[in-house]
Parts: sequence; structure tokens; C-alpha cells
Amino acid sequence: MIRRSAPRSSLARVLGAAGLLLALCAAACVSSAAYRTGSTVYPPLPPNAPVAVYFDERDVGRPFQVVGEVDVDNPGKYQILTVQDAIPDLTSQAASIGANGIIVDSSGPVKSGIISTGVYARARAIRVLDAAPPGAVIVPVAPTSATVVMPAAPAPAVTVVAPAPPAGAVVPGQ
Repeated sequence: MIRRSAPRSSLARVLGAAGLLLALCAAACVSSAAYRTGSTVYPPLPPNAPVAVYFDERDVGRPFQVVGEVDVDNPGKYQILTVQDAIPDLTSQAASIGANGIIVDSSGPVKSGIISTGVYARARAIRVLDAAPPGAVIVPVAPTSATVVMPAAPAPAVTVVAPAPPAGAVVPGQ
């Protein structure tokens, strides 16, 4: 005798699908965090306050205080991400602990699927203690409150090369 199981109820199917969807969403979530360090506690910055982004401590060029560390881990489901994709989360976390700049210390790809490459990044959250150095260029990054500070570059020298005049031609001024 073959015994047939009773068909699953609609509620059981909906709950099963919801559980699967929740598990998939949890696996594809971005995680970011901010950790305070030191004894000085700064209030969070306003939502639209700029946060400068540096990739080397020497680029800051003025006194600063490390107020914490921030990191982001984004598996990038169905995407190919770079460190630039982590900057908005890093700057947002830094602003939440009162930092007005970050120094990105490490970053790297996170392979999260056949066609997916996410990104991991860690940065020091800093409080720059005075105004921007002379000649610094502040470049807005995407539609966030992040900014990237790059040293001003001298204007490149321009050399104009003209073809030589044909033999026997009269050149004015010579």
C-alpha cells in the first residue's frame, strides 16, 4: 500500500518561502561597524557633514587624532565591488563617532559567488584638528557626504612641437 502525504497547506508554503528569503537576505547583507578608541569622545557629525578620505597617513598633512576604527564587509551579491564602493559606509560609520576623516588602512576583494566579488575595508577614523592645508583639493565622492582629499598637483609643462619648415622656406623672425 502506498501512503500519500497530505498536501502542504498554503500557510506552510508561505512560511517556508519566507524562511528561505530571510536566509538569503541575511547571507547577502552588508556589515559595517565603528569602534571608539582613546579617551576623547566626540559627538556624531551632522548627516551632511563632509568626511575626508585618505589612503596614506602622510596625505593628511596636518595634526589629527585617531578616535576609532571603522570597517565594512560587503559580499557584493551579483556585483563586482571595489574599495570605492566601501567608502560611503566607512565615512558614515566614522561620522557616527565624531570623526571628520578616515585613513583607509586595508581593503581587499571578497569572493562571494561565481560572478560576485565583494569588498572588505578597514580604516582609522580620525579627527583632523585644523583646516585643510594650502593647495589641498577636496573632491566630492558619489552622492554621499564623503570627500576625497588629494594633494594639489603642479600644472604640467606644455611643450609645443611644430613640424620643420620645408627647405628654402622663409621663416619670419629668423
